Amino acid sequence: MGILDDVRRLQTGGTDQEIVDANTETPTGVHVTFERSSPRRFDLVVGADGIHSAVRRLAFGPESDFASDRLDYDRYDAGQQKDILARVYAGVGWQVPAVMKAVHRAGDVYLDSISQVRIDRYSKGRVVLLGDSAYGNTLGGFGTGLAVVGAYVLAGELAAVGGDMRNWGIRL
Repeated sequence: MGILDDVRRLQTGGTDQEIVDANTETPTGVHVTFERSSPRRFDLVVGADGIHSAVRRLAFGPESDFASDRLDYDRYDAGQQKDILARVYAGVGWQVPAVMKAVHRAGDVYLDSISQVRIDRYSKGRVVLLGDSAYGNTLGGFGTGLAVVGAYVLAGELAAVGGDMRNWGIRL
């Protein structure tokens, strides 16, 4: 857990779980349902939850509508990920066998497709996307910088309406 997790828990009253539903919007906010806690209302829902964004999926539609093809595997199953890598790199020479032995011994593995998010808007009512959720590109390492710029633009848009969400009309 890092500082962003601490901030998120402070801002959401300790909520530390995936959003299940965020589609019920009223004039006073968005009703959000979580997997293991009571529903809550928020003035604004900011999806900054990565290239495989649950917030984007709930508010804008399935990932396949916006992102590159996804690998078919369990992102939480390190053994399955190691098996995929072993299959793909079987028979490759040079230093690959030594690298694959190290991967097999590793306690954790990160595996994902090279992906890019393509979406024509970054907000829908009181739900807005930032960072890789909105304009992610796994090549180049630009995610953090783009997220900071997006947050800066969002802050400017919120300041322009004086925080009055009735006048919300983000121009992202």
